[in-house]
Amino acid sequence: MEEISCCFAQETQRLLSEPAPGISASPSEDNMRYFNVMILGPSQSPYEGGVFKLELFLPEEYPMAAPKVRFLTKIYHPNIDKLGRICLDILKDKWSPALQIRTVLLSIQALLSAPNPDDPLSENIAKHWKTDEAEAVETAIKVCPDKNDIGARLRWWGVTPWGSELSRGGTCAFAADAPSGEPGPAAVPGIPDLNTPSVPEQPPLEPQGVSLEEILPVRERLRDYFQSLNVLDFPPSDAF
Repeated sequence: MEEISCCFAQETQRLLSEPAPGISASPSEDNMRYFNVMILGPSQSPYEGGVFKLELFLPEEYPMAAPKVRFLTKIYHPNIDKLGRICLDILKDKWSPALQIRTVLLSIQALLSAPNPDDPLSENIAKHWKTDEAEAVETAIKVCPDKNDIGARLRWWGVTPWGSELSRGGTCAFAADAPSGEPGPAAVPGIPDLNTPSVPEQPPLEPQGVSLEEILPVRERLRDYFQSLNVLDFPPSDAF
């Protein structure tokens, strides 16, 4: 058991320190067996530019048993059903203890690049794919979430509930998060509000029980993520 725990810790550390391109996975603070996962839609696929949130859970039997994974973001795909369940052989009879979380997530990313209507989980979507692939692909593109929805991506990181205060940075919120009729100021340094016209700069708010030391790790993760997309240019960590 101690050896398994050691291997599990090493695997988790590698996921955090050496993330696969287009994939982010981090364990929950409340349960180290539960992972928040985000996969960027592969290029030259119907899902290119999309940002997909998944949840992954490691059962007690792991690595002898496969992880449990499902999509939380809506997706139009013949191998993924409405509940987000995934038809993938390594999650079923082809699982091996030699495989890892990284392998599973890379395989899911590959499945987005190459949908397989011959082994479907959603019969209706598979039928659509076979009878009119061009139309099915167009539907998948329409359903695909927009990678430019910065508010949605920040919400995934758990730092932008409407009106939450981050200390020395004011409110971290976007127009999509704001209640009707209220502005959504972009108050996190280095992150502009891409959804609404600019608003007058607001004076910094007093810290509300969140220390700078708690914010920096989150900010570093955000910086690495956005830089990987070439979307934003973050200032250095000592800029605030």
